[in-house]
Amino acid sequence: MRKKTIYLGVVMLINIGNLVCQPKEELYTLSKEKIEVKNIELKKINDRLDIVGKAEDKIVLLGRDKKLYLYDEETKETIPYIELNKNNNKAIGLLVHDSILYQVGYLNLPHEYHYTPINEIPIDKFEYQDFWLQYRDKNLKIDSFPYHYIDKYIRCNFSEDGKKLICNPYTSVTPGYSPETDNKIYLYDLKNILKGEVTKQVVPCERCLNTFIINNFYYFNKEVAVGQGYDGFYSNIYKAPLNNINDTIKIAQDIEIINITPDGRYILGCKRLHRKYTVVIIDVESRRFQYILGRDYLSKKNYYSIKEKKFAFDFGTHIVFIDFPEEYPFDALENTYFQQTTKEEDKIFWGKYSHKPF
Repeated sequence: MRKKTIYLGVVMLINIGNLVCQPKEELYTLSKEKIEVKNIELKKINDRLDIVGKAEDKIVLLGRDKKLYLYDEETKETIPYIELNKNNNKAIGLLVHDSILYQVGYLNLPHEYHYTPINEIPIDKFEYQDFWLQYRDKNLKIDSFPYHYIDKYIRCNFSEDGKKLICNPYTSVTPGYSPETDNKIYLYDLKNILKGEVTKQVVPCERCLNTFIINNFYYFNKEVAVGQGYDGFYSNIYKAPLNNINDTIKIAQDIEIINITPDGRYILGCKRLHRKYTVVIIDVESRRFQYILGRDYLSKKNYYSIKEKKFAFDFGTHIVFIDFPEEYPFDALENTYFQQTTKEEDKIFWGKYSHKPF
């Protein structure tokens, strides 16, 4: 009897050892997709879905004709939405949340530039960019930055409830332009917009980017120096209450935020794997993640599908909806910055994890 007990104990130890030491290769899986052929109406509006927000539980699209459309995912219908109040305004960026339209570019240019495309307006005469909101056919200027839009991209997002607009001058597109401007987050409170009032709060936050606001919490990236900055930076993900951005909970190590679900439960991000940046989905509560493998999702426009309740990617002729992973086997807090692979290993790996073309 004692020999049998010892034998069973040895077997259990061997099995536990195999479980712990199993190759990580077994943890990767191909993404599970729902593929939808894009309908004719969507193709008429634009070759690619230029998604600029949501309204009335529908997606808001910007057409190639520079007009706004509501797209109903359920019925597949598209209908014209709010008209842009152009006048002498030239916008290079647009976001929509219900009836509030945020724009960046030039507000109220001199009349001589009324018919001039924005990319042909002399840079030396207009080296700045305006922020304004269109609401009830009125334009409300909320800010202006002394940097030309070509030199300085400022990323903005509406909060999930549409009551705030948050902007990051520090981005991965144009980082390190001006420490005085970059090391801050600009938070605009829209609760009194009906009265034409918008209040601005400047939140100090060094090297912070990709900020989202959900349920009175910030979700954001913050770059953290590796080897005092000589070896680059981690782009970590943190969560913090709206009243104290320094009261952080670390969610992930060296993963950049792309998008987030409306409830803040899952983050769509990107992380380096076998010499490529690839999409991942993070379970925020458990702080674990899974790689989303199968196609070049990262290069495609993405959005959160209201109907499917999944992240979706626009592949031109098709829209691909990604199922949330059944398991999240990877520790989001694990440091993988210095992992190295050979080119041959990379080639073999990516050959295994590819869906067939459409």
